Amino acid sequence: MDRLVTESLLDRFARELLQQEKSPSTVAKYLRDVRAFQRFAAGGRVDKDLVLRYKRQLQQGYATASANSMLVALGCFFHFLGWEDCRVRLFKCQRRVFRDRARELSREEYL
Repeated sequence: MDRLVTESLLDRFARELLQQEKSPSTVAKYLRDVRAFQRFAAGGRVDKDLVLRYKRQLQQGYATASANSMLVALGCFFHFLGWEDCRVRLFKCQRRVFRDRARELSREEYL
């Protein structure tokens, strides 16, 4: 079975997101992220290896939170299509518990 990201699949995905009552901005973002993957795939067959290569490219060009956001959209698309074997894990991202001291305001700055 050829797994290709086509415009008709993207249209069906957009309709599904709207059925799930996702906001128009979320739908636009998910479609933008899946289209970025579509360009990376360059019309090729989608499989786990291709998605892992895309994930590595995202890691090199984006902040972890941004790359994860794009992978979430792609994972949602794959789930919609039943392509569960193409989904990948997100990057680990530690949350900052404390603020950077350099960003603290002095009393004089606060006043």
